Amino acid sequence: MDGRVAIVTGASRGIGRAIAERLAGEGAAVALVARTESEGTSRLPGSLDEAVAGIRERGGRAAAIAADLSRPEDVETVVARAEAGLGPVDTLVNNAGVNFYGPALETPGRRYDLMFRIMVHATFRLCQLAVPPMVERGRGWVVNITSKQARHPKGPPYPDWASDGCTPYGMCKAAIDRLSTGLAAELHGTG
Repeated sequence: MDGRVAIVTGASRGIGRAIAERLAGEGAAVALVARTESEGTSRLPGSLDEAVAGIRERGGRAAAIAADLSRPEDVETVVARAEAGLGPVDTLVNNAGVNFYGPALETPGRRYDLMFRIMVHATFRLCQLAVPPMVERGRGWVVNITSKQARHPKGPPYPDWASDGCTPYGMCKAAIDRLSTGLAAELHGTG
């Protein structure tokens, strides 16, 4: 990954942070994207400042991009801000996500909407912004993080994971799977 630039969403903690650290460890300059800019501003541990500082302490290049991916106006700036700080983007990792557990028929509309805005709409738009320059340069990678919840539960009897209150989350992850395979097929078709 030496000399390459990656964007990782949801990178202030968890899987996203681990991916950003690994890419940086392999030589990539990494733009970490998340809402939580500073420690203590979220009920969850981890922040962009902390993650970026850790990468830099280990000799890596990293930039913090504070963005709320539920807001289209923030999504529109992510790729341009990453390129301004680190250079042309070679890799986009769409990892940001949110899940509210509970029965699908009782999921409030605002929670359903938030999950789709972050995991589906933002992922789709970031691909639209990042991929065309990759195509022009003749190289690039998109990694969309999904989960087993994206699988269609076969049954009855249904598997345990299908009944854990994650139907709206699974719908989002299934959409991301479809985007991933569909986009790959489209790009392959263009040569």
